[in-house]
Amino acid sequence: MIIDAEGVVRYTAIGFDETAITALLGELLTVTSIGRPEQPEALQLITSYPNPFNAGTRIDFQLDQAAVINLTIFNAQGSPVRSLENNILEAGAYSRYWDARDNSEKQLPSGVYFAQISGANSRGVQKLLLLK
Repeated sequence: MIIDAEGVVRYTAIGFDETAITALLGELLTVTSIGRPEQPEALQLITSYPNPFNAGTRIDFQLDQAAVINLTIFNAQGSPVRSLENNILEAGAYSRYWDARDNSEKQLPSGVYFAQISGANSRGVQKLLLLK
């Protein structure tokens, strides 16, 4: 028995008919269109991985248009501790790595930090947990 994505039974038989099954699977699995990845709809801070982290974390974000982007790490008191990006970037997906150090390359202690991205009249914030 083969059931399609909508839950409709498309094929059922007591015997084994390889030709019918292959034809039906080909129909169900046919790619109808292939295109470019969709353009992001806004400035978006997507995720950080790993989180919680120890040695470092990767921060992923995407832009819907070219803009001056500022990606900054803040401590729990709201003070900036590290600037990861402050440049004009084109629309697209980006990643930046934070090695749990401040702007003077000093290793930061365990605690809660916040990654904030701003640009193009948008802003996003994500909580990061540094565990040593």
